[in-house]
Amino acid sequence: MSEQANAVTQGCKVSYPQALGDRFAQMCPVLQTAHSAPLQASGTMKVERGKSWVAKVVAIAMGLPDSGINTPVTINVTELRGHILWIRTFGKKKFKTLQWFEGETLCEKRGITTFYFDLEIAEEKVHYQQRALRIASITMPKGMATQVEGIVQASGPGWRIDVTISHPGIGVICRYNGEMRAD
Repeated sequence: MSEQANAVTQGCKVSYPQALGDRFAQMCPVLQTAHSAPLQASGTMKVERGKSWVAKVVAIAMGLPDSGINTPVTINVTELRGHILWIRTFGKKKFKTLQWFEGETLCEKRGITTFYFDLEIAEEKVHYQQRALRIASITMPKGMATQVEGIVQASGPGWRIDVTISHPGIGVICRYNGEMRAD
């Protein structure tokens, strides 16, 4: 991790409980587990890439998972030097991101791209709504930016994930959903 990344997040809150306080306490225990580090979880996902050739090229360029019906997925979450390191493995494809909070806004960085999310929290559901996208130091206009929306919902002893990555001019780039459980 670069010194620049450390400087950007210096003084920011790292963990979901620390950043969300009472809102985190509203979550059911399963969702608290799903949003705490350290975490190791596994499950299966249905992964669908967009239908158009443009969506498929963008999915490849973004390093998104390949389409599959019962794709094995693992999630490994750890705290790392003022960040939350998420390593998601879809089949054999790893997808690493760093997260931190600026106030109650969740920031998630992969390479030079940072996504900013507002979290709508209910007892058994967390809804991630992207409000901004920055590439390097440039904030992208909403009409030009890739959009990520996700829902994590309690489901028995685990949780269900439903994520859609889309673009206003392209449509769906990738969608994945399925069940996860802490190992």
